Amino acid sequence: MTLLLEDEIDISRGDMIVRGGDEKSALVTRRIDAMLCWLGESPLDARRKYLIRQTTRDARALLDGITYRLDINSLQQVSAEGIGMNDIARVAFKLAQPLVVDRYDESRATGAFIVIDERSNNTVGAGMIL
Repeated sequence: MTLLLEDEIDISRGDMIVRGGDEKSALVTRRIDAMLCWLGESPLDARRKYLIRQTTRDARALLDGITYRLDINSLQQVSAEGIGMNDIARVAFKLAQPLVVDRYDESRATGAFIVIDERSNNTVGAGMIL
């Protein structure tokens, strides 16, 4: 597919084009709130930097907080200091570079992301933006 723009604009693979003035337009942000499923063998480490890959964009990220962990047996929201393998939690990440995101319930393509361990390049988490 080819897109021809009226004006010469510096855009490249991974950049997002949205309609201006639309209240449902995507959000450009350096912080994301999400439901995260942790897949890594090592627990999520609040002191480590991770990569967030959303669409074709990567951004370095630090954990900004864990709101709660979801107890999968009772579906209760439980306070948590950390999360380990197969835990599901509501978390926030601070991003080094802005990402253009949507809420997952509005767009699965631009509302989902994976978390990559910078050291091993392994996928250690998957999330849905709230």
